[in-house]
Amino acid sequence: MEARLVCFETSGAFGGIAFLLGKKTWEIKFPAEKAYSNHLFRLLPLIFQSNPSEGAFLPPFPLEEADYFVVDVGPGSFTGLRVGLSLVKALTLVHEKPVIPISSLEALSFGYGCPDLPILSLVDAYTGEVFASMYKWEKGRLATLLEPCLLRLEELESLIQEKTLIVSETLEKWKDYLSERLSHKVVFPSYPVELSASLLGRFAMLKLTQGEAKLLSGDEVLPLYLKPSQAERKRA
Repeated sequence: MEARLVCFETSGAFGGIAFLLGKKTWEIKFPAEKAYSNHLFRLLPLIFQSNPSEGAFLPPFPLEEADYFVVDVGPGSFTGLRVGLSLVKALTLVHEKPVIPISSLEALSFGYGCPDLPILSLVDAYTGEVFASMYKWEKGRLATLLEPCLLRLEELESLIQEKTLIVSETLEKWKDYLSERLSHKVVFPSYPVELSASLLGRFAMLKLTQGEAKLLSGDEVLPLYLKPSQAERKRA
């Protein structure tokens, strides 16, 4: 029987909700600047109503028939992560479904396919810093070479020791810097890679197929922050 996934993306440039049933995908996306909390929670009544009006988003299966919830746990937007995880935790109180947590860094690497190169995923941490992790495809599995961490941008120069593919939603911000200092070691994607709920779902499907999906209860799901929030830094 094909797995039924309901997926939530709230850490990147675009937020969204996606329903996956086998190879079929239904998705609603919205830009982060529209405010995750307002937009996401206003969508919920439309998405999960039992008798949607004409033209409304009609999910392929009722929420209670989902097999898994999938959520981006970061690193990424502090506010976005809190919204997404709070929503999933609340849903698991009503519908006791296992949750598959997906790192935004790992999802970005998955989103570019299977190059025969190490893949360095970057998420903007601002103030001259990046969240970083490195992966490589090995026999159809995305192996972790560097666990998610917080780095100064200049530290990437010593980290990259061989030709490496760089993926990020905000790659243009560092592309000139990396090209100037590591021109012979870095490769840039031929098309943009962005986080989305459907991307999380496809990656979760692969993990389920390979028997590598981490299944957690709502209480066990935690955000991958790696850095104090701006408010916490101001109080320090």
